[in-house]
Amino acid sequence: MNDTHEATPPPVWSALRRSGLHCAVAQLAHPLDAYARLQALRQFLCPVDMWRFVEFSAVLGAYAGEPTVLDLGSPRLLARHLAREHNARVLACDIAPAIADEMRVYRRGIGRKHLVGLRADGIHLPFASGSIPFAYSVSVIEHIAGEGDREALSELQRVLKPEGRLVVTVPCAPTHEEIWLESDIFGAQARREDGKVFFCRLYDWETARERLMAVSGLRVTGVEAWQVRDADSFQEYQRLTANPRSLASIRAKWNDFRHAHSLLERCTPFEDPIAARGVMAITFQSES
Repeated sequence: MNDTHEATPPPVWSALRRSGLHCAVAQLAHPLDAYARLQALRQFLCPVDMWRFVEFSAVLGAYAGEPTVLDLGSPRLLARHLAREHNARVLACDIAPAIADEMRVYRRGIGRKHLVGLRADGIHLPFASGSIPFAYSVSVIEHIAGEGDREALSELQRVLKPEGRLVVTVPCAPTHEEIWLESDIFGAQARREDGKVFFCRLYDWETARERLMAVSGLRVTGVEAWQVRDADSFQEYQRLTANPRSLASIRAKWNDFRHAHSLLERCTPFEDPIAARGVMAITFQSES
C-alpha cells in the first residue's frame, strides 16, 4: 500500500475546518431556534468527521472553478465551502423534507443565490439534460436500494453537460455487503419481507467496477480509496466516540481532521487489497 502518513495534514483539511468555524459563527450571529443551535454547536465542535475530510478533499481536488455545482445529498458543509470560498452557485438536492430549512441555516453569511436547497429524488432530478458542469455526491448513492446506485449515476449523467465532471464517494470493504437494519433511520427506505430496512451497500473493488464504473455515458477518469491503517487504533477511536455527549467523544471529534491523517491510509485502486473498512472516490467525465 502507498503510505501517505505525512508530517502535516493537507492544507485543504485546515480550510474545511475553517469553513466549519465560519459556519458556526454565522449561525450564532442570528436568532437561533433549537435546530440552528444544534447545528452551530456541531459545526464548532466537529465541522467534518474523519471520513468526510478525505471524501471532501477528493471532490475539491476535482473541482475546477465551475460556476454552477450540483450537490446530491451530501453533508451540507461542502456546499457552503464551495459557495463561500469559490463563489460557486451550489444546487443542493436531497430527498429529505428538511433540506430547505437546513440550507437556510447553512447559507447564513453567504446569500440565497449562492446556496439553493431543493427537495428532489436522486433518480429524478429537476434539471434539464446537459445543464450541469460539475456535480458530486458524498456517501449517498450506497443508501439507495436495488438498482438505485446505478439509476442515480445515470440520472447524474443525464444532467451533466458534455465533458462535465462528477465525483461520487461510497464506503468500501474487503467484501461486498448489503446492510439491513431493524428501523428506518432515513424514513423512506426499502423494506424486506422480514421487516428489515435497507441501510447501505459496501463495495469491494469488483462490485464498484460492475455497479458504478460501467454506467453508460460516463467515463472514469480517476479512482481514490482510503482504508483504516490500524484496526486497534480505529477500535479505540470508535470506543472514545461511542457516546457523542461524553467529554472523551467531544475531545476526539474535535481532532477528527488529525484522525483522518493518522488513522487512514491510501489504497492503490484494483492493486492493493481492501483489508478494512474505508471509502472510495470515483471521478467521472460525461461523454460528448
